[in-house]
Amino acid sequence: MLAPDLFDYDQAGIAYYKPDRNTGTKALDDQATIHFRLAYKRCPTHAIKRSDHPFDAEPYTPTKAE
Repeated sequence: MLAPDLFDYDQAGIAYYKPDRNTGTKALDDQATIHFRLAYKRCPTHAIKRSDHPFDAEPYTPTKAE
């Protein structure tokens, strides 16, 4: 993982943004922005989304593996 301070995987292997639990409500500082951009550009599945506005989503709750 290119930005382990920003992203993690739950037990089911689903990646999520740790600082705000995938709500898009926490702004990045300059250092985190560098790591975010690297991860965003190199994500092989293009699963990382970015926006200037919060996402319309409930906070992500990591799931357990079944």
